[in-house]
Amino acid sequence: KSARERFNNYKPSIIEKTFRKSQAKIASLETDIAEAISKDEAEYQQAYQEYQDEYEQWKNIKDLAERIIARDANAYLEAISEVSPFQEIPEIGAGLKFSIDDELNGSLMEVDLRVRDESTIPKEVKSLLKSGKLSTKAMPKTKYYALYQDYICGCVLRIARELFVLLPLEIVIVTAIGNVLNTKTGHIEEKPILSIVIPRATLNSLNFSSLDPSD
Repeated sequence: KSARERFNNYKPSIIEKTFRKSQAKIASLETDIAEAISKDEAEYQQAYQEYQDEYEQWKNIKDLAERIIARDANAYLEAISEVSPFQEIPEIGAGLKFSIDDELNGSLMEVDLRVRDESTIPKEVKSLLKSGKLSTKAMPKTKYYALYQDYICGCVLRIARELFVLLPLEIVIVTAIGNVLNTKTGHIEEKPILSIVIPRATLNSLNFSSLDPSD
């Protein structure tokens, strides 16, 4: 439109008429129109392709949402994979496994959480002395294991919160699995160290800004 307006409003100057440059100017303005049409078409095709991609994505999300509302177990798992609510929090554990009880109409999900080992918690306490030097001491065992316990309990609660936000579940059962020393064999074995049933109503009643995960 802008190029056409420049073409339609063009009036040769006296100099252009004198040196017969008006035809060249007209040809240049016509070229501008052609180039503008080509540019407009390219921008339109790009915008249309982006629209198609976004529309297709919207359709897929809408279809997934409808299947979730219908309590389709496979849709639950697809939603977790699609949204990846735990992707940005790798500290939450070494692995997650989800399963759904089909007999309960999609209201209950079980999660196996493979927690990270005790190396997740630092074994030293660092503090700044009055002299300005850094003091490093071994962390007391009681504090160390209290922190590890809070880590595990915090992970369990975080998993339940994310799932209740994402899916119409009523109950989440989270089992934390870790490497534990079997004193009968002397070997480290993978065993459940915490398993908890979390109803939605109970979780919603908690004040997460001030609670203690272990409590």
